Amino acid sequence: MCNVVMWGAGKNGKVVIQAIKKDKCNFIGIIDSDKKRQKSLYCEKWKIISPEDIVSVKIDYVVISVKNSYEILQQCKEMGINDNKVIDYWKSDEVYEFIDSNVKKICELERELIQYKHQTELQFENLPYENKIIFTHIDYSEISSSYCIKGFEDKNELGVITNFKKGFLMRRYLDDFDYINFLNNKRKETYV
Repeated sequence: MCNVVMWGAGKNGKVVIQAIKKDKCNFIGIIDSDKKRQKSLYCEKWKIISPEDIVSVKIDYVVISVKNSYEILQQCKEMGINDNKVIDYWKSDEVYEFIDSNVKKICELERELIQYKHQTELQFENLPYENKIIFTHIDYSEISSSYCIKGFEDKNELGVITNFKKGFLMRRYLDDFDYINFLNNKRKETYV
């Protein structure tokens, strides 16, 4: 089995680390130049090491998880790591036995879906109706007919707003919207 490290302990690394098939390689850990991240655990599991720490370890492949990879590629060259051992995950189309290429495709599809949803919301805004409302999971201040239902900010979409919230008062998510003022044609500021 080949020895593999991932370079970059940022948010994109969470996608890349899922793509690395740990049963098809010896995954050593994660490299990051940020001293604050070093010697901690990434995703509560993988050790983060400094670039200097890998000099003593036999590495077959370095998988770069950072999208703007120029500096890391330069650093790999300076460290004497051959170009054919460095995989720029977001730019490489090569197939490796230890990387699941479907993870990248799924991530790209999710981004396209988010863009499509936002376009749909903008199209809704342009409908020729004076009173209209679209419920969203995040605040779209540029869409005046949108209303953000709190409680779904960390999700990719709005959940079931007729479900009850957790807590003592037994309120539904939808109950946060003042539909009486909305139906009585009041300005948005009154029902927000």
